[in-house]
Amino acid sequence: MNDLIRNMALTSTLLASLDAAAASKSFAGLGALVTATPSGQILDVSRHTSIEVDGRALPPLVSFKDLIRARQALDSEAPLQTLPIADLKLPLPATLVQSLGIGLSYPDHRNDVKLQSTVYFEKNAKPTRLTDPVPLRENLDYETEVSLLLHRSEPHLFGYLLHNDLTDRRTQVFEFDKKNPAPGFAKSKSFPLANAHGVLMAVGNESLWKSLSARLYVNGELRQSLATANNVLTPTEIHRAIFSDPKLSGTAEWILIGTGTPSGTIFVAPSKWAQLYLYVRSGFNMTRARESWLKKFQFLAPGDKLEFRSEVLGHFSSHVEAIDTSHD
Repeated sequence: MNDLIRNMALTSTLLASLDAAAASKSFAGLGALVTATPSGQILDVSRHTSIEVDGRALPPLVSFKDLIRARQALDSEAPLQTLPIADLKLPLPATLVQSLGIGLSYPDHRNDVKLQSTVYFEKNAKPTRLTDPVPLRENLDYETEVSLLLHRSEPHLFGYLLHNDLTDRRTQVFEFDKKNPAPGFAKSKSFPLANAHGVLMAVGNESLWKSLSARLYVNGELRQSLATANNVLTPTEIHRAIFSDPKLSGTAEWILIGTGTPSGTIFVAPSKWAQLYLYVRSGFNMTRARESWLKKFQFLAPGDKLEFRSEVLGHFSSHVEAIDTSHD
C-alpha cells in the first residue's frame, strides 16, 4: 500500500481541495480531498483550517481561489501531514449530493452502441467507493469513467474522481427508447451500489482534464483505456449544460456526474443487419431477439476482480460478490 501511495504523482496542474467548511456541510463523506506532492506523498488538506508548509503558514482555506493562490506552497516537497490510504476512506454515501450521468460522450463508444448524441440522465444511486464490493446481478457490465464534482458558483474549477458506472444491460436493452434514451439509461444505472467512485479527489481547472487517463483491468486483462482528452465535452461545457437546465440541476449547489465511458465495455449493440437477423430468427418476437443478443456476452461473474488505475486519480480494486442490497 505504501508503494501504491508513493507511485501516485499528480501533474503540476493539480491544485488542491475544496474548503473544509463547505465540504462538511454540503458533501461530507464523498471522498478525501487531497493533493499529492511531487515526491508522491499524500497530503490531506480537507481537515485543516490553516496549513503550514516549509515553515510558511497559509491562510485559512475558504474557497477554490484560496487554493489557487496557495498553489506554489502546496507544491512543496515538505507536506504538513501524510496519511495512510485507509484513513482517506471517509464515510459514504453523501445524501446531499445529487448524482447525474452522461452517456455517449466518447466517439469510440458511440460506435459500439450505434448512437451519436450525448445523453444526460439521473443516477438514482447513492455514491459508494471503488474499493467496495461490486454487487452481483444478471447482465452486469462495467463502465470506466472520470466523474466531476461541480459547484454552481465555480464554473472553471472541478473535482475529479475515478468512477465505475455499473450498468444492468438487460434493463437498459429492454427499457431503451431511441427517441428518449435518458429514462432507460437512468433505470439501468440506478440500482444499489451502482455509483462507485474513487476515494481520492483531484481539484483543478480544465487543463488538468486534458491530461487525465485511466485503465480498467478485469482479472488482470486490460479492458478499457480512457483519455479524457477524447471526450467530446469539456468540464466547462458540462457545468454550463447542467446548471442552465433546472430539470437537471434543480436548486442543487453541488452535482456529482459521471462523464461517460470509452469503448471496451462488455456489451456492444448489434448492427442493423444483426438486429434484422435476430428478429427473423426469433419468429418476429422482439423480446426473444433481445434475449438472444444478451446471451452472446460473458458479463461480470462472482469473484471477478476489477482494477482501476490512474496516475493522477489513484489505483483501486474490488471483487464481484453476491450482496444483499435490499436495505440500501
